[in-house]
Amino acid sequence: MMATEKTLEVREMRRMKIINYFIGIGGEEIDQGKIMVHDWKVNVGEENTINVGKLNLYSTKVTFQCDQSMIDKMIRDFRLKFLFSGGESIDYLS
Repeated sequence: MMATEKTLEVREMRRMKIINYFIGIGGEEIDQGKIMVHDWKVNVGEENTINVGKLNLYSTKVTFQCDQSMIDKMIRDFRLKFLFSGGESIDYLS
């Protein structure tokens, strides 16, 4: 049962790299950017560009859907995979 949903905004990480991460951990892309396994689902939104001062950054929203008991571990593992040495590039949206 998909009981919990959380959305992150990922900056400076290409959308295809995010999709490949979820496929690499056992997910199957059932539609463009929608990746599913029997007990979780992830929607990788479109890649956009945002302006921060004079910088143009890639920005992609990633929505996790799974049971409350596993969502925090999924997000933690995802964040660790894409952690930058200069700090984190991921913001919670919900």
